[in-house]
Formats: sequence, C-alpha cells, structure tokens
Amino acid sequence: MNPREAVYLVLATTILLLPLIFMTIRFLSLIGSDARKSGLWLKHCQTNHMLRLVVVPTWCALWELRIFNNLPDPIFWFVPIGALALAEARIHLISRRVLKRRWTLPDIFRLTVWGTACPTISLLLAARGVHATLNGRLIGLLWFLAAAAIALVGTLRLQSAQGMKLRRVKSGTLFARALHLSRRVGAKIERVYVVPAGRGQLTNAYASWRGIALTDNFGEYLRGPELDSVIAHELAHVQGRHIRKKIFALTLIVLSISLLSFGIPSANLPLRAVFMLFALLAVLLFNYYVSRRFEYACDRKAVEFTNSPEAEIRALVAMYEKTNAPTDCGRFLELFMTHPSLIHRVEAVAQQAGISPAQLSEFLPQCAESTSERGTIVP
Repeated sequence: MNPREAVYLVLATTILLLPLIFMTIRFLSLIGSDARKSGLWLKHCQTNHMLRLVVVPTWCALWELRIFNNLPDPIFWFVPIGALALAEARIHLISRRVLKRRWTLPDIFRLTVWGTACPTISLLLAARGVHATLNGRLIGLLWFLAAAAIALVGTLRLQSAQGMKLRRVKSGTLFARALHLSRRVGAKIERVYVVPAGRGQLTNAYASWRGIALTDNFGEYLRGPELDSVIAHELAHVQGRHIRKKIFALTLIVLSISLLSFGIPSANLPLRAVFMLFALLAVLLFNYYVSRRFEYACDRKAVEFTNSPEAEIRALVAMYEKTNAPTDCGRFLELFMTHPSLIHRVEAVAQQAGISPAQLSEFLPQCAESTSERGTIVP
C-alpha cells in the first residue's frame, strides 16, 4: 500500500467511525433529569441512525473510485462492519444505562450482531450489486437478492433480540376488540398476538400478512377508543397489503437502478462513484418514504374505522409519552425514518378531521402549541 492509499484508507475509516465518535460525545454531554436524559438520548439515537445510513454508502462510493486497488477485497467488508459494529455495541451499552433497559451482555451481543447485519451488511451487499451492474453483469441482481434476504432476516432477528416474542391469543380483550373491528371494517385477519414488553420494555404494535400484534403493556395506559385506534391502525396495514406493496415498490426501484447503471461508462470512475452513492441512498430513502406514506394512510384509516380523530391523536401521544420518544425532528432527519414524527402525524389527523388549533388545544395543548409555534395552519 503506497502512502496515498494509506491516507485515503485513514480518511475513509475515520468517516466510518463518525457514528461511534458522535454517540460518545453525545453521551458525555447528557445533563438534566433522568427523563430529560432519556429523551435527549433517544433523539441522539435517531440522528446516529441517519449518520450510519450515510457513512456506509459514502465508503462504498470511495471504494468505487478504485483508490484502494492494492488492498485485499476483504477490507471492503471488514472495515465498515467492524466500525459500525463498535458503534452499535456502544449505543446499546449506553441505552442500557440511560434508558434503564434490563438487557444482559448476551442480549447486547445479539442486538449488535443483528443491528449490524441490517442495515450495514445488507447495504454492502447492495453495493456489490450496483458494482456488478455498473460492469454490465446481471449477477448484480443476485447480490440485490442477497441484500434483501439479509435485511429481512436481520430485521426479524433484531426484533427477536429486542424481546419481540409473539404469543398467539384466542381470547381476551385484545382478541375480542381486534376481531370485532376486523369484521366491521372488512379487514380479514387470521391471527392476533400479544408481545411481552420484556427486558427491552417494548411498547409497539405490529402488522403481518394476516395478523396483528400489540405489546402487553398497552392496557396500562390506553382504554376504549384509544386502544381501538391502535388496533385499527394495524388492521389498515393488513387491509392495505402494505408489506406486499412495499416489496413490489422496492423491486421496481432496484430494477430501475440496475437499468440505469448499464449506461454509466466503465472508465468514468467519478461518475461511477457518484452513481454508487446515489443508488444506495435512493433505495434507502425510497424505502423510508413508502413506509411513512403507509403510516399516514393507516392513521387516516384508523380515524375512518373508529370515527374518532381525538382518540387517534390521544393514542399517538400516549405511545410517544410512554416510550419518551422525540415528538418532533427536522425534515432532513425524518427522511431516514420509517415513521413520521408525532407532530406531523397529529397535524395530518387534525387536517383530515377539520380540527382547528383552538379545538386541538382543548385536549392536546402541547401538540397544539408545537404546531402553532411552527406556523402550521390547520383548517
């Protein structure tokens, strides 16, 4: 390795270490009460997630410039995987302390492994797919399939590591409400699951092909119409076949990128690097965009199903308060999120239902205050 390559490698590795450096600095700067630290840390985690999603495509683009010609190919894999795994482990260790998670060291190891598999390893596989198609080789499509498989397995295993253990129920309040609502709105479901909150203190709801799942702590803070709103939101995912539509949409964009790559001259290295960065970010951003569109659609459907926009807003706020999640974020950061921020979701529900800021303030003063501060007009 010549001195020039050594400098490039140090620069590229430093870029990959930015998430680790960022999280360490953020942790050291946490001040205030436990609740404030928890909220700040969750917001820092969102920012760090975005940063990790940007540095991997940047690394792949630099590699496409062929400035590391004399380096063995395994470096392409091991350096980013190692750097991002360290950042992932650091995040979970700090989260255990700040968020009072009851994770054991084996839990953190599993979280680190699967949190690195998706998205880091899946992005590297996708980069290999782009590289192959840029060279006019259809085998690149197989790399994309491998990336999709790792992303799917990694996501499922990460949820399992977080404590998501599906327990099917055939009776009880949740089952009865889900079955009643599904019949009323015409959303066919075959399974209803309860997920123990567990050591990770999960608070969430999920939808699958023909089933829905809620963590077992929803009953602690949601009642009647609010609980129905959460169930209705998940039923809307099932009714809209969102998982299937998302897979189809992502397949189309990958095929489009593959077709475009055949037109990039193989000798134009700067253009190839730019295209690599564009392709990987395009897939990521499109994936998150589709997910947010589906969330907005399900919020609208939940209001239609329950005929209670107030219940939908209260349910959303209760979930964010329970998890101490940030209620707002910048537009750029939201591009890398699967769910819109609470403020944007509340705005959308209020606009759909014709709720004015004054009406909103009657039962949701904090959200109404936030929307008016941002200059939002709700008809």
